[in-house]
Amino acid sequence: MARFIYNRETCAYEPYKVRGKALRNRIILLLSISLILASGGYITFLNKSKPLDLLEIERENTNLKTAWLLLNFQLEENENKLKAYAEEDDHNYRVILDATPLSNTERQAGVGGVIRKTKEMEHYPLISTIFDKALHLNNQLTVQNESFDELQKLLDKKLKQWASRPAIQPIDNKDLVRLHTTYGMRLNPVLKIWTPHKGLDFTASTGTPIYATGDGVVQDAYYSDSFGNVVYIDHGFDFETRYAHMLRFIVNKGEKIKRGQVIGYVGDTGRSAGEHLHYEVLYQGSQINPINFFQRDLNNKEYKKLLELAKTENSSLDY
Repeated sequence: MARFIYNRETCAYEPYKVRGKALRNRIILLLSISLILASGGYITFLNKSKPLDLLEIERENTNLKTAWLLLNFQLEENENKLKAYAEEDDHNYRVILDATPLSNTERQAGVGGVIRKTKEMEHYPLISTIFDKALHLNNQLTVQNESFDELQKLLDKKLKQWASRPAIQPIDNKDLVRLHTTYGMRLNPVLKIWTPHKGLDFTASTGTPIYATGDGVVQDAYYSDSFGNVVYIDHGFDFETRYAHMLRFIVNKGEKIKRGQVIGYVGDTGRSAGEHLHYEVLYQGSQINPINFFQRDLNNKEYKKLLELAKTENSSLDY
């Protein structure tokens, strides 16, 4: 608001203007007041606010807490996944492979190791707790990895064992004319006396393919007076098979054989009363009934045909 002062000389009111010493004093007073107010405000700000470096530290600390909590969440997720792996390990894989499940003591083993908690961590509960959880999870993961390695080796061995086991018919069912199921004592077709018969006889046309019933190595392949052209296969795991009275064989001693591979052809060589294959399965050096091995690989229709063929004739063709 403008100020006016009465001028006696001009008998009129004129605008008042501060000049000289009065103007200087007013300016000094205004600056002093402003300085005092600014200083007071600054002091109040310093007392009630935090330094910028402290604010930066607190912001970083908040970010770290968030990261640790996220890490804890991820550890819990991985812990649940590891439990699921352990369940599959014990109740699926080990059951299939006939292996004993790991005990709780075995799964908790391996505590310790190279990574250890420092004393400084004890002063920070959040870090200490998550570190313990991570270390425990790492130990369990080590045990689980070792278990999977063990299962892989066991699986490799089982696959080799399953592939080697005599598990199919040596003669295709569609080529089979008759199956002589006499195993053990039987009436000799020529001598007409009871003699032991340690295999099964498959009647089929001369030249019908004969298949190896499991993976293995040809132990011997030669001609004998009794078995005619005969092949012996060592399947490992205490199993052997023998194929006798062949027209001819097409494998050699020491040759590696795969299941289903043709090793020769049906004939009537040696002491035989007709074209057929005499087939034996041995376990730990003793003959066992071969029918217990291949019947599980036939469907119902094929197995029914097999039984019908077996009923047709109940004597062997060897003598």
